[in-house]
Amino acid sequence: MNCGRGEFQHWRKSIHNLLAYRRDQCRWWQSFGLWLWSNGNRLNGLVEFGSITNEEFVAAFQRHGMVGLRPIEITDVRVEVYKAVWSIALVEMEAQKGRYQPLKIAIEPVTVAVSTMPIVGNIMIEPQPVVL
Repeated sequence: MNCGRGEFQHWRKSIHNLLAYRRDQCRWWQSFGLWLWSNGNRLNGLVEFGSITNEEFVAAFQRHGMVGLRPIEITDVRVEVYKAVWSIALVEMEAQKGRYQPLKIAIEPVTVAVSTMPIVGNIMIEPQPVVL
């Protein structure tokens, strides 16, 4: 993907819309996560597939540009993030708020909140005090 900052903003919205649609259509996309940084010429970053396959990811994203994947070890995540973030240091930054935020897209996996109170039907049961 070779585009200016305005085009990247349009592309970022398009990716958010794509993932919102996929998550509405299939619950497996809920565990998918994406963290990418643009250096003006290409995107670098991490993808967490969760419950989807590599093929599903490529099929969904190929219309938004070329997709190149390579597996990394969990112990190398920090190094890969540093590489991706430092790749944008080469881009001439305009004076603006957010440092590298305008060049980043981050879509976290959906997490489900867990209640500390047990739920039975539609009734929440308060924890009972314990007398010692």
